[in-house]
Amino acid sequence: MLRSYLKIRRLNRVALPALLVLASPLLVGAGTGASPVGREVVRARWLMGTVLEIRLPGATEGADELAEAAFREVAAVEEAASLWRPGTELEAVHARAAEGQAVVVSEILGALLEEALRAAELTAGAFTPAAGALVREWDLRGEGRSPSSAEIARAAALARPDGVRFDAESRTLRLDAGVTLDLDGIAKGFALDRAAAALRARGADDALLNFGGQLLAIGPPAGRPAREALVVSPTDPSVPVLSVRIRNASLSTSANSERVRIVAGREAGHLLDPRTGRLVPFN
Repeated sequence: MLRSYLKIRRLNRVALPALLVLASPLLVGAGTGASPVGREVVRARWLMGTVLEIRLPGATEGADELAEAAFREVAAVEEAASLWRPGTELEAVHARAAEGQAVVVSEILGALLEEALRAAELTAGAFTPAAGALVREWDLRGEGRSPSSAEIARAAALARPDGVRFDAESRTLRLDAGVTLDLDGIAKGFALDRAAAALRARGADDALLNFGGQLLAIGPPAGRPAREALVVSPTDPSVPVLSVRIRNASLSTSANSERVRIVAGREAGHLLDPRTGRLVPFN
């Protein structure tokens, strides 16, 4: 899965600096504040290639309905933007865009594209929604490969955000020739935002969403301690190296140790720098 240098979150979110995300280890969990595990309702579902776990206070009325509403939002994002499964909207968009057509996208995919292009601008290209060519050259969805310098240069040229022309008002998308989208670096956080909005709209003021290493906390309400997120060592996941308190915030990190593979006799991770077209080194 593609991970960008910077996880962009909206207002009232925690944004991690680039070097911290790259140098920091994997975020693995969070404490539950004043709600012991035994007093919580926990629901989980496999979505977007990982498990989304939702924790609600045990006294939450209609907890199952709340969790289902959140799961539906995430499933809708997966249906729109995933490239890990066939038949999604993004797959159809690529088929039409390859023929030079302008494509009107759904509200969900349009909102995600708008966020992705804003992230590209804010990170000066450290994140790009047009990373598909680089993901393909490095075979990040397969066993991995070591492309030539010429292949990397061609793919990096196609990964520039200006190859994606999107009109948010009409939700019309055009892609330059050879440009393909890969939104994995932002889609999970975007899906969490929508899940949290669904929970809040139904009155939830205390919840913890753990989505494969990315956390989003709703609350806890005033008067209760913030939740504690533990960041662990990339070389020893049993050793926490950082504790972060979060309230009404989202927190995420990435580390190459999440997905190590051997490519051309050398260790290779899954973090890309689209500005150079190369994988981020382990050190």
